[in-house]
Amino acid sequence: MPIQSDTPISQGAYDEWGLFGSAPSKPASIQSDDGDTSVIYAASGGREVWDTYSFPLLTGVTDPVAAASITAITREYRHGAGHAYFMLWNNAAVGSDQASTVHNAGGYTAVTFSASGGQLALSSVNGQHGAKFQGAGGVSNKAEF
Repeated sequence: MPIQSDTPISQGAYDEWGLFGSAPSKPASIQSDDGDTSVIYAASGGREVWDTYSFPLLTGVTDPVAAASITAITREYRHGAGHAYFMLWNNAAVGSDQASTVHNAGGYTAVTFSASGGQLALSSVNGQHGAKFQGAGGVSNKAEF
């Protein structure tokens, strides 16, 4: 059974997070662990912000795919007020709210979503994936991931 691990190759339909650091683009900034010289970030004072990416298409696999997942290495920079952090699979929010998991990690932590059922259709696996974030603190008490 072929196994393929990939990093994003281009920005997806949603492009609402920021780029900080020396990378020329957001996909380039998250293609490797560069020791924080380049990261993408989301700051929210109430507005929901989405960021999705396209990945290389899976080839040589049957439909449906046997297993698929996406992982983001995430940390909470500023807690602000209540907030939510969800993974996006094929441009849809999936899994459970990961904000408390990241908050309690005290630093970087891996947040993973493992696809199942209809999410394993080859067209869904080859879709756009990412994360969404929303803080409730308003402009004076922003949260940031």
